[in-house]
Amino acid sequence: MNPVPMVRQLRTADGPAVRELHDDLSERDTYLRFFTLRPARLPQFVDRLVSDVARRAAIGAFVDDRLVGVASYEVASNSVSADIAVVVAHRARTQGIGTILLRDLVSLAQAAGLRRFTAEVLVENTAMLRVLRDCGRPSTVTRAGSVNHVVVELDAAWAADA
Repeated sequence: MNPVPMVRQLRTADGPAVRELHDDLSERDTYLRFFTLRPARLPQFVDRLVSDVARRAAIGAFVDDRLVGVASYEVASNSVSADIAVVVAHRARTQGIGTILLRDLVSLAQAAGLRRFTAEVLVENTAMLRVLRDCGRPSTVTRAGSVNHVVVELDAAWAADA
């Protein structure tokens, strides 16, 4: 039986754990997450991710006080949608961590008045595509070469009909 993760909003103090999670990714996992093997300015990315900013949210899943996954969104200029990203440590894959994180991120986004998530996902990243499909929200996927553009609807009216 897999332990149930504790999910909470990330804080500045979580920066080192977020950096360690990203540093521990395999080259393939790094490529699937960032579309490159060596993300530029990872320390600055982590600092931005854990900073408390109104147009961004980041949550982490912790098992035995160890960070095993992160989900985040950043509000787009239209103020009703947000770009999202999810990363889960290799050792925690297939335990539902990504799905749990995404569902909690949906709740945060709805409370903030967002109506949809968008994500750019490599076609070969079937695990992330599955997480997006399994989050319990209607979604559309449009393929453009090696990348899928995914839109996940968050509209609360849909939830009332479900």
